[in-house]
Amino acid sequence: MDKRLVGKWHSKDSLIETINIFNKKCFSTKPPKVKISIPSTGIYNFSPNCVYEKDGFFCFEVDDIIFRFQYADGFMLSRYTKDGEENQIKYERVSAIPDKGKYRYTPANVVVEKVDMPRLTLLKNFAKHSNQHTCEPYEIEYKLFEEAPQILKKYNHDSYIENKSGDTLAFALLDFVCDNFQHSGSIGMPKKLTVENIVEFCESHDNKTNCRGLAALLASLMRMNGIKASHITCIPYEEPFDDCHVVVDCILPSGTRVMFDPTYRLYLKDKKGNYVSLSKLRQMLISGQSYYPNPQASYNGAGFNVKAHRKYMTKNTLRFSRAVFNADGVDEGDVRRIELVPEKYPVEKFDEEKRKQFVFDEREFWG
Repeated sequence: MDKRLVGKWHSKDSLIETINIFNKKCFSTKPPKVKISIPSTGIYNFSPNCVYEKDGFFCFEVDDIIFRFQYADGFMLSRYTKDGEENQIKYERVSAIPDKGKYRYTPANVVVEKVDMPRLTLLKNFAKHSNQHTCEPYEIEYKLFEEAPQILKKYNHDSYIENKSGDTLAFALLDFVCDNFQHSGSIGMPKKLTVENIVEFCESHDNKTNCRGLAALLASLMRMNGIKASHITCIPYEEPFDDCHVVVDCILPSGTRVMFDPTYRLYLKDKKGNYVSLSKLRQMLISGQSYYPNPQASYNGAGFNVKAHRKYMTKNTLRFSRAVFNADGVDEGDVRRIELVPEKYPVEKFDEEKRKQFVFDEREFWG
C-alpha cells in the first residue's frame, strides 16, 4: 500500500465526501482500516464492504461500486463506475491523521423521527391495522416454474430436491441455500437479484451476501419449484432508517403460511407446534407469546440466540413492504411496491408518491 494515502481526505464533488485511511504495517495479512462518510445518506464513519489492492490501485467496495484510488501530486485521485459512466474525483488531504470517529447515522431529511421509547412499547402502541382499503387495487402475483439456471448444478441443487414434494420441498430449499451461502450485513448484493447474479456475487464475496440477497435467492428457488414465496422487507418505526431485515413469506403446498429466514437458517413454531408466519410473529411479539426455532437454526453456523432475535424483530416488525409481482430478478423498486403501515402511523410528512404505496389492511397486504 502507498503510505502517502494514509490520512483524512475530502471532496465536495464526490458521492463519498470524506475518506479516512488508516496505516497498517502488513497489508498482506490484514488490509488497512477505512472509514467513509456519505452525508447525502446521513451515514458517517462507515466501513466499506472490503479493502484490497489491485492493478496498482488501492480499492474498496460500497454496495456494488468499486472505488479505485491513486496518489498523484499531493492529491488522491478516485475512479469509479456508476450507471455505466466512469467518474474521476480529486480528493484533498485535510489531515495526515485519519479521524477515528465512531459510526453514526444522522439523516438530513427526517420524515418520522425516532422516538425515545422501548421498541416493544412502540410496537404495542401501533399494534392495530385498519380496514381501510387502498384506492388503487392490486393482486399479489407469483411467477412459478421459471427455469433454474445452470450455475446451480455446481452446488448439487438437484440432489437437495430429488424425491422431495409437498411441504418438505420448501424446507429442502432452505437447507440448500444455507448449506452453500452465508450472511454478511456489510457486503451488499448484486444490482439485479436473479438467482444467477446472487450466486455469482456470493462466489466473488466469500460465498456471502446480505439478508435481501439471501431472501431473494430462497424465494426465487421456491417459485422455480412451484411454491408461492416472496421476500418481505421488515421495517422499523422511523423514516429514514439505517437498518431493516428481509425474510421470506412462503405459502406451503399444504396451504400453511410460514416465515423462512435464511440469514439464520430459521423457521419458527408456536407452543402447539404450528408454523409461524411473519404476520403471526408480529402478533406473538406484541402479546409476549413464546416461539420456538427449528433445531438447525444458526447464524453462519455459530448458533442461534432466541432472545437477541426477539429483540431484533420487535424493532423490525412495525412495518412491512413487498413487491406485488414476484419473479426471478424482481425487487421492490422494479415493480409496484406496497407497504403495510399500522393504524395511526404518522404518514403526513411522506410525499404523495410514497403515500400511494401505503396499505392499511393486513389481509389486503398479505393477499
